[in-house]
Amino acid sequence: MSRTATRAAAIALCLGLSGGLAGCSGDDEPGEVPEAADPWNPCDGLSAREVSGVLGQQLRKDTGAGTENTESTEPGVVRCALLPVREGDATFDASYLLFDGGLDAAWATLGDGPDGSVGGRVTRPSVPGADAARLVVNTTRKAALVTGFVENGDLIQTVNAVDLYPYDAGALVRATRLVLEQLSAHAADAGVE
Repeated sequence: MSRTATRAAAIALCLGLSGGLAGCSGDDEPGEVPEAADPWNPCDGLSAREVSGVLGQQLRKDTGAGTENTESTEPGVVRCALLPVREGDATFDASYLLFDGGLDAAWATLGDGPDGSVGGRVTRPSVPGADAARLVVNTTRKAALVTGFVENGDLIQTVNAVDLYPYDAGALVRATRLVLEQLSAHAADAGVE
C-alpha cells in the first residue's frame, strides 16, 4: 500500500472515532458558542508554531479561507487543520460539536468497552480549564493515530492526528495534548460555558 493510501486509511479511522460523536444529541437544545466567537473555528486558538515545536515537524494552519497557504472548502464549512510543510509528516484536523449531555454521555455512545472497542488505548488527560477530556492512541507498524476530545461546557472539540512510519508516537501524543490545551484555552477565552 502506498503512503498516500495508508494516510487515507489512517485518516478515515480517526474520523470514524470523532464522527461517532457527531450523531449525539441530548433531550434539550445544546448550548451555543458565544456570539462574539460566531462562526466558531477551533483553529482560532491554535498555534501551528507551538505545535510544530513539540512535534519536531513544521506545520502550517489551514482554515479553508482560500489564502495562498490554505485550501478552499465549501462555503459555510468550517475547516481547521494543521498540515505538514514537508510531505509525509504529521497531519492534524480539528472540529467541534455542541452537545448538552457532556463528553461522558457522548462517549458512552461510542461503546468504550473493556475490549478497547473505540480502536485504541484510551486515557483521560487533565486539560486546564476543561470539564473532561479523552485521548485515544492507536499505533501500528505503518502509522500512529491519536484522537483527542475536550469538553468546555456544551462545546466538545475533537482533534485527529496522523503520522506515518517512521513516526515518533510520543511526540505525536504530546503535540495532540498541546492542541487539546489550546482548544480548551480558546473556549475559555471566548466565554464558552
